[in-house]
Amino acid sequence: MISCAKETVTVTGDSAGPMGEVTIALASVDGHHNALPVKSTVEVPDAGDFKIEIFNAEGVRLYRDTYANSENKKIPLNAGEYRLLASHGKALGVGFDAIYFAADRNFTVRPQTAETIEATARMANVKVAVNFGENLDTYYAGHYARVKNPQVQDYLQFDQDETRAGYIPAGDLTLEVYANVDGTWKYYKAPAKTYSPN
Repeated sequence: MISCAKETVTVTGDSAGPMGEVTIALASVDGHHNALPVKSTVEVPDAGDFKIEIFNAEGVRLYRDTYANSENKKIPLNAGEYRLLASHGKALGVGFDAIYFAADRNFTVRPQTAETIEATARMANVKVAVNFGENLDTYYAGHYARVKNPQVQDYLQFDQDETRAGYIPAGDLTLEVYANVDGTWKYYKAPAKTYSPN
């Protein structure tokens, strides 16, 4: 497999026009909205492990490094509009350890100024747990569930004794419950519901 990416470096000096400097200040929090107290296999990552990227108004990446290497560093940029993306994990990751944190914000660089861009990274996918309930456990010896997002190929599978929470990208999620009914596997597909990140 071969891939390529375009990365542009900002030129400093008289030919670059009016310039400013930015410093990145990043924090990460583990504030899940309405999250049940279910066991997860991951913890909030250290801010130093986040990937920091700065894009110009056309979407061209101008800067990329870890936050550990970017903290307190003055980054020269031409005056204009920019986007900061700080992330940890895979945006389209699915799994029991696939938590994705992100901070995504736009900012403006003004000429002859030095500013600090503050961002707080939060969980940017959905935390999912499945509780099968008494009926399935009592009447069906074999059963499991799958949570799917049509935007990604992978899905979360919860076996009947699974107690962990899993992670999947936000969007329209569907629950499918499979049960062994008298030797034949059957399933019920619940209507899709839309879930926001975090």
